[in-house]
Amino acid sequence: MLQIPDYAKKYKGQEVQDLPDPEIFLMPLNGYKSLLTPVVQEGEQVRQYQLIAKSGQQFGTYLHAPVSGTIGALKSINESQYLTLHNDFKYIEQKLSPSVPEKWSKQELLNAIKELGIVGCGGARFPSHIKFNTGDNPVDFLVVNGIECEPFFSADYALIKYHADELAQGIKVVKQIVSPKKIVVAIKRKNKELKEILEAAFLQHKLQAGVRLLPNHYPQGEEFQLIGTITGHKLSKGCIPSDFGVVVSNVATFRAIAKAIFEGKPNVERITTLYNEEQKTGANFLFKIGTPIAHIVEHSKFIPQEWKKKRLRLGGAMMGKNAGQQLVIHQGTGGLIYLVPQIVSQTNCINCGYCTQVCPQYLMPMTVIPGFSGQKNNLINRYNMLSCIECAACEYSCPSKIPLLKYIRQAKSILKQ
Repeated sequence: MLQIPDYAKKYKGQEVQDLPDPEIFLMPLNGYKSLLTPVVQEGEQVRQYQLIAKSGQQFGTYLHAPVSGTIGALKSINESQYLTLHNDFKYIEQKLSPSVPEKWSKQELLNAIKELGIVGCGGARFPSHIKFNTGDNPVDFLVVNGIECEPFFSADYALIKYHADELAQGIKVVKQIVSPKKIVVAIKRKNKELKEILEAAFLQHKLQAGVRLLPNHYPQGEEFQLIGTITGHKLSKGCIPSDFGVVVSNVATFRAIAKAIFEGKPNVERITTLYNEEQKTGANFLFKIGTPIAHIVEHSKFIPQEWKKKRLRLGGAMMGKNAGQQLVIHQGTGGLIYLVPQIVSQTNCINCGYCTQVCPQYLMPMTVIPGFSGQKNNLINRYNMLSCIECAACEYSCPSKIPLLKYIRQAKSILKQ
């Protein structure tokens, strides 16, 4: 694993900020392995928190209006589907139904999590009602992931610092569903000041949970790395953690669950880090789902108006991808990072083995270079590149500045054809 500098230490403790809401929201219909279908018509007036799209597929979930307004046309941007919502700035709410979870069964809680659109907020947006439906599998560990290993991110830090009460409430709900033997909240050692805040919230809510301070390594927050550190189980990609008695979810997911169950509010917002590497300044903002990046650029001092497309990363500097102004904030958007472009002089691989040493999946990333450059695809298969989690640790450590992650992604796309 890698040691990467903490670029967020100057601003991570600041209070979460707000920006004005946009006139038009682009509601993302592409979910985790599913496409949501609108349940409203163009021109229809909708209330804030009203259901606007859902999917009945295996990994389907629900999508709700973050504001009140008028439904616009469907849009296809970069092969993704969006439903437009014109904000009327009246914030007329749909009637909400807060609940007392102690009176609900496990299945009723899972149904509520599904119908209120709760998905994993760590990035992948895996439907939470599926993750927490562990069936007859006993759960030894419920792991609450507050590691946040991307070097510029501090959204989870801010959530824990300012919303520990809601986090504890969400953990209690999931505890009622999965009945774990142990609950562990994982944070990095450099954020040890959060331990006291968490323990005070647990005491207030009579929640028996421990806080583990883990090494400041990258990518410590990746699910299987975290499971290995907490439990000692060395799981490989493709495994289902609950089959091994472990359930892991991001802190933001637990907060969303608390708001859904105790307030009746669907998952329509998330805390996101904005960072400008050129100015070395950042902050955390509360954005509504569907807020276009173009709106954020226009109203935020952190991203310059003259930004170039290749400089802006949706997601982290390590694992994120280049963003265009058409893209939006979704449930898994932990950060929007403006990076200073670097002139990189790539040279040939020197077989130093650094990429292998830092790979958390114990792969040999250098093998993908000749594999993608003309040799047979079975070379890529032989070295198990589909197990790559795309953390970019190999590329970060490469002295030859080879874009290994680009090659790996291209190779994986070939194997999936």
